[in-house]
Amino acid sequence: MSKTRLLSILVIALIALNIILIVVFVMKKPHQPPHHRNHEGPKNLIINKLHFDDSQISAYESLIKVHKTKVESKDIDLRKAKNELYSLLSKNDSNKIDSLVSNINNVQKDIEELHFNHFLDIKNICKENQLIYYEDLTHELARLFSPPHRLKK
Repeated sequence: MSKTRLLSILVIALIALNIILIVVFVMKKPHQPPHHRNHEGPKNLIINKLHFDDSQISAYESLIKVHKTKVESKDIDLRKAKNELYSLLSKNDSNKIDSLVSNINNVQKDIEELHFNHFLDIKNICKENQLIYYEDLTHELARLFSPPHRLKK
């Protein structure tokens, strides 16, 4: 076999391999853990797991409305504080920076307390026989409410 023929075969093989790799990378979708598949968020999942009856569902929906309003208000506060913090990137006011970071921490703490208290409120609408289901649900909360994992670059 001549060198020219061998080189031609190698070039064709490398081109074919590159095309296959490109197709694999383009067609492959990153695996994302299942998150909330519907616009209801975890609402239906919680209703089903806790076996709520109609009156409990109604009470739960009221809790959701109140919780959502409180969290949205805190989210606005958080966005404002972050915007103000990042506007200081061109300045060197360490006192203001420390104050804003502390404020962001406090708002985030408030949000976590709102979430925690929301689940205590859910527990309060459970009947005695549903508390076992509630206990099981508490072990899944971190997974259910954590943001989806992002791909590392």
